[in-house]
Amino acid sequence: MKFLSLLIFLAIHAYTALARYDVYFGSNFHMYIDSLQAVEVRDCRFNSSEVVYCEALIPGYYPCSIYDDRSFCMNSYALGGSFYIGYRLRFDLTLKGYTEKCRESFKSTSHFKDNYLMNERGANGNLIDLKNDCINLKLPDTFYPSKKHFKFITKNNCVFYGYINKVTATKI
Repeated sequence: MKFLSLLIFLAIHAYTALARYDVYFGSNFHMYIDSLQAVEVRDCRFNSSEVVYCEALIPGYYPCSIYDDRSFCMNSYALGGSFYIGYRLRFDLTLKGYTEKCRESFKSTSHFKDNYLMNERGANGNLIDLKNDCINLKLPDTFYPSKKHFKFITKNNCVFYGYINKVTATKI
């Protein structure tokens, strides 16, 4: 009986140690992939596989941004009905300062206390400028933001960083 209890205890411990989880970014986190800040990256989450997943929606009226007088284009868009082109973004990261304390805090929370997109000068909401791609209502399959990283702060004030190696975009 003791042996069975020990096996059950070990199985539960192994399951919780290896369980997959997602920790969501706060609602105050903003990130854009174009200089006009019309394509917002949203619904971001850090996954236990140590990657970040987000979604980006390119508004169908985005091609209107190339015109000086956008009113005719926008009116045509409005008459045709609004639509968005959705992409799922996967951020491959190199983590720094990701300690056991940080990992443990994820078992008791579903959201970060705070998140920032950073460059070498500080917080910056512009990931990369893909305006020309967005005008064509399309994102490249892979892109490489220059010197950008996430700063993560957990509910128990553990701070760690995720340096972005590459971003993969998949149409949804």
